Amino acid sequence: MQNKLSPRCPTLLVLLLFWIFGTSSTQMAEASTFVGNGGSLLDSDLRRTLETIKRAVQASLKSSAPCVCTVASEQCQLLETLNEAQDNYCHAMVQKVGRPLLSLLAEKSQLRFVWTDETLTDRKGKRSFDAIAQPKDKQILIDTERFAKVSEAARVQLISHELLHMVVIEGSNMSDDGPHGPFSGDDGGRQLLDTLGAVYASLAIDQGILSRKVSSLSHPARSFYLFGGGGSGQIETALARSLLLGREETVNVFGGQWFVEPGSRWGLGLTHRQQRINETSVFTRSFQRSSWDVSAIYRLRPLDVESEFWSRLQWQFQGGVSHSWIRYSMKDSYQELVSETKAIGILAESRILLPLTYNFWVYMSSAAELAPFRLKEFEIASKTWHTQTIFGAAYAFSF
Repeated sequence: MQNKLSPRCPTLLVLLLFWIFGTSSTQMAEASTFVGNGGSLLDSDLRRTLETIKRAVQASLKSSAPCVCTVASEQCQLLETLNEAQDNYCHAMVQKVGRPLLSLLAEKSQLRFVWTDETLTDRKGKRSFDAIAQPKDKQILIDTERFAKVSEAARVQLISHELLHMVVIEGSNMSDDGPHGPFSGDDGGRQLLDTLGAVYASLAIDQGILSRKVSSLSHPARSFYLFGGGGSGQIETALARSLLLGREETVNVFGGQWFVEPGSRWGLGLTHRQQRINETSVFTRSFQRSSWDVSAIYRLRPLDVESEFWSRLQWQFQGGVSHSWIRYSMKDSYQELVSETKAIGILAESRILLPLTYNFWVYMSSAAELAPFRLKEFEIASKTWHTQTIFGAAYAFSF
């Protein structure tokens, strides 16, 4: 006995997707007072960076020589250039700023982090930055694309530097400008903050909080995705009977996705789908559907966990419109009867992407489409939803 596809199922799926969008947006907005502004796929990476800094600061307060590297890293290269006076001063500053930093990193802190795709520059516009602290507003602006591209250790150094601008020493916030103890010159303050950021990054590596190896596991924060795959679909029982065919169709897809920023949750997708059912007995029947669809995409990382693999799992929801070209033919040894038509439809799709390495992904998707059509020559019509299940691969990149 065949189960007829209920038109209510895709409708419920679409309603569920809207509910998830609304719930996710509300939760992110409520959580945005401390971490992120609720609009970036990099929020969980920022949470991980802040937790790493917190643990590194705690370790620094217990270390007898926090400014001396024990494990080789990019940050150690900076610490190895310190002279004795700078090393002693660095140690003293680590003890002085440790408690204030931990207070900033506490859950009750009202510090905000705001993602931006605008170029961050100084007041004179002469120098660009990966992040800028604004102590008066208690917020830190972060260049989304730069944060997405750098290593975890570099993120720790970067965000630590900006957090230190929020620390008040002798009545004023720590500044990049002017000399600071043995860190001389017009940018002595910047040298000191870079050094302290390097201390926390190197301690995180030394304590095993961060790996020395740069991960090759694919990261979801990319602006462009190219994908292709195949699978099967189900047409409604009544249509299959009218076409004298089975319900299962073969489906092939390829397409691309574009997100404004590497960390953007919202994007646009363009997909080509090729669906067909062919059967031969006394005569050959062939049902083919070729379509292009344009859709809006919302993506998220549902698992904020310690596992690097599972934390990078990506879940996408998309909804849009499709334009289809449909062809049905029946032929035997003597003649062929053909009917062709076009259809405009709507669709909803849910896709789960699992990371491989070097920006490659594998995915599984489930889609439902409603595209009514009528084949005049055969007096056959379709007015209900049909579903598809696709398995495929994708490659992601940013310029």
